[in-house]
Amino acid sequence: MIKSDYGHLKNIGAALLFILLFLGVVLIIKLFMNKKNKFCTAVHITVLPLKNGTKIVDERNIFKLIHTKQKLEGNLLDSIKLGDINVQIMKAYPWVYKVNTFFKRRGVLEAVIYPREVYAKVLATDGTIGYVDSTFFVLPTLPNVFFEIPLINNVRIAPNHFMSMQPVTKQNCKLLLAAIEQNDFWRAQITQIEVDTNNEFVLYPLLGNHKIIFGDVSNIDDKLNRLYSFYDKVLPRVGINYYRVINLSFNHQIVAEKQQLKGDEPTVDKIHQQKMIQKWSDKIIFLPKKRRTSHKPQLKKII
Repeated sequence: MIKSDYGHLKNIGAALLFILLFLGVVLIIKLFMNKKNKFCTAVHITVLPLKNGTKIVDERNIFKLIHTKQKLEGNLLDSIKLGDINVQIMKAYPWVYKVNTFFKRRGVLEAVIYPREVYAKVLATDGTIGYVDSTFFVLPTLPNVFFEIPLINNVRIAPNHFMSMQPVTKQNCKLLLAAIEQNDFWRAQITQIEVDTNNEFVLYPLLGNHKIIFGDVSNIDDKLNRLYSFYDKVLPRVGINYYRVINLSFNHQIVAEKQQLKGDEPTVDKIHQQKMIQKWSDKIIFLPKKRRTSHKPQLKKII
């Protein structure tokens, strides 16, 4: 009996010893992994593309940039300031809208780069070319990249500072572009916008050798509705190139000037226009159905 109890206790002791050894091994592994996870083990960068598929910068350039001050791999996680990395990237690349950096499991530093989506191309009065996003933050050009967006011409900017458009110009452009962007037809047809010295606008269409004197940004929807009616009712009868000027700056009427001498055409950026035609011409053959205005615009022809 005593011998049987001794054997039973011996088995229990062996089981307890095995459990203790197993727990010890697990604890050692956990401590080792925790110690390892306190250090940066790798850096992974993702640059999200623009809507047209273009990447504003290569991941390798970002990797090289954030390693200029220190080697991140092998450093304590607490010593790596993620906010400083975000600022460093955004200062170096104005096309970057946002940077999201965080640590994943096993000490991997992840950086996701979000680009600014372009809203329009800008040609300043001094000949400088750039782009603007939806907030009208001015961006430098990207080499060998074409965007299917309107061109804003003759823009006045703050002296010696292309990154800052004049406030009135910026606000008026935002209002006009917002109205154009809401309608598929106008987004396709209006390819260039010129700003005059009074911060009023002249529009240049994709199809047709005419310019559209839009005036100021008052009554934007009414002016676009009148222009639509003119396109829908008048141009199909006389031809899209019959008029040289379509003036919307007068209340409740349209003033149209016929073409004069051959070659008397509005000056436009032909290269930009041709690229837009290739993209959009098949989409604006038929005018979309649109709610008519409550009044019928009066047409005046100037011979």
